[in-house]
Amino acid sequence: MADVPQVEEIKVTSSPLLAAAKHLGEYCDTPNRAYMQCRFDKKNPELCLEEGRYVTECTAEFFKVLRGNCNERFTELWQCLDKNNQDFRFCSAAQKALAACAKEKMSFLGH
Repeated sequence: MADVPQVEEIKVTSSPLLAAAKHLGEYCDTPNRAYMQCRFDKKNPELCLEEGRYVTECTAEFFKVLRGNCNERFTELWQCLDKNNQDFRFCSAAQKALAACAKEKMSFLGH
């Protein structure tokens, strides 16, 4: 087995991860694509640990940026999802509020 690159674990449960998924996907698009390309090319995830490390680092950075800019809106959305079985139908107002905050304060995401 290859040496596993050390990277801090992301301590996020499913509701916050789901709430942030769209914005996280945009923010970490490049390292995610590199990891998936490696997995496709090498057919062995063990050979892509370095690329996986970059995905984890990007994700950690993203959550710091999100919490620094839109924490209140982000918290409202993930708590709504948590209370409603992760069903966005019940959280559309909170979802729109987070999207508006991200557009205003995190415009580098390309909204």
